[in-house]
Amino acid sequence: MIINNSHGFDNWSQRKNLNEPFATCNVTACINAAQSSGHDVMACRKGLADRPADDLLLFIKSDVDCNKSWESHDPNFEIPINQWMSPLALGLSKWLGNIKYAEFKMSDWAVMRDNIIKGGCCVVSGKYKTVKKSIDHITALVGINYDETTLKVSEWIMDDSYGDYHTRYETQIGNDIIMPHSDFITMLKEQNSSAKRCIFVYKKEK
Repeated sequence: MIINNSHGFDNWSQRKNLNEPFATCNVTACINAAQSSGHDVMACRKGLADRPADDLLLFIKSDVDCNKSWESHDPNFEIPINQWMSPLALGLSKWLGNIKYAEFKMSDWAVMRDNIIKGGCCVVSGKYKTVKKSIDHITALVGINYDETTLKVSEWIMDDSYGDYHTRYETQIGNDIIMPHSDFITMLKEQNSSAKRCIFVYKKEK
């Protein structure tokens, strides 16, 4: 059975962000996940920027709680705040207007599958190859192809703000990219592990 929570939504591209377009896969993945989980990302903007990803980035950078979380992970502030999953999840939940809407935790694939079945999405970190090099990159898992009897997932549906990893990102359209479960295991962090870094974005309550 195929579930695609992003069906009918356009995939936001980080390449069009005004702030750091080649370093904002993180906030853009959060926007794609939030949108596909039923959140009105245009309405959530705080008046900081026109594009939701730009608005979220500026919000995270200015939020006191996000900065405290950043400092706890990185006392010397050597790595940008939006590249840490915990401040990113905290900022997203506050930006969405409810601290319960997003949280970061280590998880196995079954818990991530269940969140997607319930209408939510997952923001994940991975290692991908481009034409020139390997990159650390954050994307949104928005759907699955799974067996209704065994509940095993054969494929994950990914909205990638940078493009299609199958083409080493020569194709810049990243909407509804199919990721085999084998790639999920070997490419998503922690690589070759059942424990994955994940920001759970929960379905918006009606």
